[in-house]
Amino acid sequence: MVVEKGSQLLVSKARAELVDFTSHAELETQPGHYIIYWEIKGDVGEDVLGECCRKMDASFVDHGYVVSRSTNSIGPLELCIVKIGTFKKILEYFIGNGAALSQFKTPRCTSNHGLLKILSGSTIKRIYSTAYS
Repeated sequence: MVVEKGSQLLVSKARAELVDFTSHAELETQPGHYIIYWEIKGDVGEDVLGECCRKMDASFVDHGYVVSRSTNSIGPLELCIVKIGTFKKILEYFIGNGAALSQFKTPRCTSNHGLLKILSGSTIKRIYSTAYS
């Protein structure tokens, strides 16, 4: 739902398309925060990506999240744009580790170190939300 709201801006403002996505709860840094990884087809300006990131951050309706963001107990949402083909690499990674192609679905939230290494190495842009600034 949150990703859907943000990605609607891609279509309406930049005529771009969300190819695939996943997310990660980053707890290594303080305050912890959520990272959403997007693979996008099409050119999207920094202003539109910033708007997408703010829209997603503001779309979390859980009271605990809203309060935690307001008090900075949870850091700003981070949107990472990854290179085209990143999610194909992820598919190849899982198949190489025994997953069946017919059963594979991109995880929507992950803490898998191999997957995070692929995502980190493929990130080409990082945008932080200003929704609660």
